[in-house]
Amino acid sequence: MVKQTSDEAAAEVRSQDGPRGTPWTPGAVRNLPWFALLALLGAVVCMAGAIAVLVSSNGQRTDSWPRESTPVKTSVLLAILAALSNACLRFALSEAGTVAWWVMMLRGGTLNDAHRYWEYQTSTLSAALAGRNTNRVAVACLSALMLLAIAPLLQAASFETVETLTSSVDVLVELSSDAPLPPGWSGVRVSHSVVAAWLTPDFTAVLRDFNNQTAIQLRAFGNQCTGEGTNCRAIVVAPGWDVDCSTSYEPYSLLFNPSTAVVGYAQVDFTTLTPEVISVKTAYRASPDLSGLLVVRNCRLRAALVRYPLELSGGQVKLPGRAPSTRNDTVRLLNILGEFQGAGNSLPSTFGGIALAANALYGSNVTIGVVSGLYTLGSQGIMGYTYIDEAKSAMSGYSGTVWRDPGPDIINAIREMTFRSAVVTSAANQTRPRQLASEGSQTVVTGVYRSRYGYLAAVLVLDCLFAVAMAPLFSGWWTLGRSGTGSNRGYTLSPVETARAFAAPLLADSPEVADSNAPMARVLDRVGSREVRYGVSGGKLGISEADSVHPPLAGERY
Repeated sequence: MVKQTSDEAAAEVRSQDGPRGTPWTPGAVRNLPWFALLALLGAVVCMAGAIAVLVSSNGQRTDSWPRESTPVKTSVLLAILAALSNACLRFALSEAGTVAWWVMMLRGGTLNDAHRYWEYQTSTLSAALAGRNTNRVAVACLSALMLLAIAPLLQAASFETVETLTSSVDVLVELSSDAPLPPGWSGVRVSHSVVAAWLTPDFTAVLRDFNNQTAIQLRAFGNQCTGEGTNCRAIVVAPGWDVDCSTSYEPYSLLFNPSTAVVGYAQVDFTTLTPEVISVKTAYRASPDLSGLLVVRNCRLRAALVRYPLELSGGQVKLPGRAPSTRNDTVRLLNILGEFQGAGNSLPSTFGGIALAANALYGSNVTIGVVSGLYTLGSQGIMGYTYIDEAKSAMSGYSGTVWRDPGPDIINAIREMTFRSAVVTSAANQTRPRQLASEGSQTVVTGVYRSRYGYLAAVLVLDCLFAVAMAPLFSGWWTLGRSGTGSNRGYTLSPVETARAFAAPLLADSPEVADSNAPMARVLDRVGSREVRYGVSGGKLGISEADSVHPPLAGERY
């Protein structure tokens, strides 16, 4: 008689009794732990989101990220992403522990092993106290403690600071870019004089604002340059001056006694020649020598359209002085007819009033007198005392005093008075001329997000270490023979499923669960409504039909 193999015997039983239930179908793809993989993918997506938050928010304003209409704190987003990532990783660990338990039982092990594989994944304390019984489940569960650091590390990866940000903006201002000042704007001449005798009322108001350094009110359009702490820089074109300067020298001497020597002067003149010109002439003693040469600067200012660099904030403008003052930003010269000379008591002057005001403010004559070896200072105007160069002056009384050139301040003052005049005349124009300023930039002092990528790297390292510790728990999933889809998961550690696996009488004798390889969801569909109870049946404690057990009695031994 030929002996049958076990496979042949099983085949014969199947041929006689027919299929008994769900077939055992091991396989790497069929039984892949999809839920765990999806959880791991979710954790990866969360970390990718955290990276995107840190990268995209770095250097961005806190009040306008991710969008100006709906700003969101990075700390909130990172906290949410950290919580979701931890939830996904812990779920993956739970699935991995389930796979490890069933693979261990399929390969065979002690009841101690069965208990520990379950206990370590449900109790971190038990895993920490495992000692020589430490296994891969204990290692993976202990490594899950690293996940506690993910949230604080991620939130520490982004912080807020206050910085000054500069960006390009379009600045539209109410200012004519091609019109000269109105004829007769600034002054009035008398009879044949080429020098203005007094100022027009409109220019008098401009001069008063200049002297008081009242903020220039220049209307700007748009949302830029209006917020608190926001400043803009731009370049506009307006009436101004083309500057042409030359340098010469004049001798002086303090060697004679008694004598008086001119050691400095400043004067502003105006001519009606075509094109109209303002001349600024300054001289100053630049060396403490008792005899030498005065430095003489003669600057010729011609009416032109020029570029003005501006600083705008809240509708107010600052006009920084240019250094050197001879720097030209001329767009084009203005061909303006000269002011005619003739008889009359009031002849209008477009630029004569500007020259008159500048000379009244800065016109000076400085002398040093020598009497009986004593040096005295004589000064008309502000130059004598305001422009002394203390750093270069010799400490020997007035004989060693030297001065700085007042010319740059005079030219910048003429420029500012002219620009203020252009703003006023543009505002008074009924057509309200506008121009788009060039090289517009906005500077704002605001809260800014900054990212610390070192903290992000630490989070990614912890995630990778946890994944490495958890990966061995999936080993052998392909040997399991029950697959599942949707909520019909292949294997669980449900108490009902483990009871069925241990052939508990309550389930072993039930015809509804004769399919011993059926997924748990299908089993519960059949027997989930049965009422059971933990109590005494046949003198022993256990779970059985609710009507066949009674509560245990105090003091009784079972």
